[in-house]
Amino acid sequence: MSKRTMQAVLALLALLLAYYLPAAAKERNDSAASTQAAAMIQAVESTGAQTTEILYRTSVQLERVNSTKDLIALGSKWSKMLSVPVSHHLMRENELQVYETGIKTGGAKFQFRLIGVPNGEEYLTHLVLSIQGERSHLQDVVQLLQMADQTLRRAGVIPQFSTCIRGMYSDTLIDDQQEGKIFAVLTSLQANEIERLQDETVTSVSAYTELWGHFITTNHEKMNVQVATHLDKRNNVTRITVGTPIITAEY
Repeated sequence: MSKRTMQAVLALLALLLAYYLPAAAKERNDSAASTQAAAMIQAVESTGAQTTEILYRTSVQLERVNSTKDLIALGSKWSKMLSVPVSHHLMRENELQVYETGIKTGGAKFQFRLIGVPNGEEYLTHLVLSIQGERSHLQDVVQLLQMADQTLRRAGVIPQFSTCIRGMYSDTLIDDQQEGKIFAVLTSLQANEIERLQDETVTSVSAYTELWGHFITTNHEKMNVQVATHLDKRNNVTRITVGTPIITAEY
């Protein structure tokens, strides 16, 4: 899968996440997101993994626009509100029109994507924000998270941030070992398995914990944490990713 295709898939995942989060999740704020990240980092590192990256993502539906010119104008408006560089052009990703920009603050990156979805003669618009940084730059990541959260709230929007923690084991673990690491993380988070997916290189388990109140529903079951391992044979390592309520990053 190409990087551009993966970005489009993740953007759609973010849109689905924003649609399916229940009302209870809308009271979640950046402080809660930071607390959940700390719990997930502790859970990952307790299994012997090295935390490599923290990622926050949110998607917000904005107003409809009539043209690509209006889409650029809307992107410029929000760029200024979020203090990121203004772009003057769009990229096309399949049928989507995408306005993209971003900044780097300290050791953290802030990506801004305004996605225009064709709807007859109009475009439905979705603002997708991503904040990411290494474990050693957690403070920079949290500062960007606070800035984004406060800006959206001042504009009358209550964002729902998903949180992903990426980690790595410096060895290629067999299936049983990967499952052991996953369930050690779930035990640390007091989470019960809901469903799983497994193939030759990836094992993914969805679960539910009462440590935090937000959740989505899958097969009539509550779910608010996902843990996945990926065997990276090229680099002779095993990667682990933990996300809430789902993983919205490549794993």
